[in-house]
Amino acid sequence: MFCHDPVTGQIHTMSNGGFEEARHTLKKRCPARFAGISCMGQDQCPVAQGLRIPLETDRRVFTPLDRDSDQWNREYDHRTAVERVNSRLDVSFGFA
Repeated sequence: MFCHDPVTGQIHTMSNGGFEEARHTLKKRCPARFAGISCMGQDQCPVAQGLRIPLETDRRVFTPLDRDSDQWNREYDHRTAVERVNSRLDVSFGFA
């Protein structure tokens, strides 16, 4: 998710705010407030407080683990290791 500086037009990646289980939403935060990025139009920005994205928007894209988080990267690394094992079982050993 990205936000645009209303004054300069610069594009910034929104910060990860976590997952709200009660609402089933991902939270995205303003990068100027939570990541220390300078933004000239922070006072005029409509998403300066952040925003919530319901998982039902697109479940394949929006998951409880935010794709920009370190936890997502750790889990994804485990996924690729399992896929390598499954590939070896299927291709090398001929299991179907």
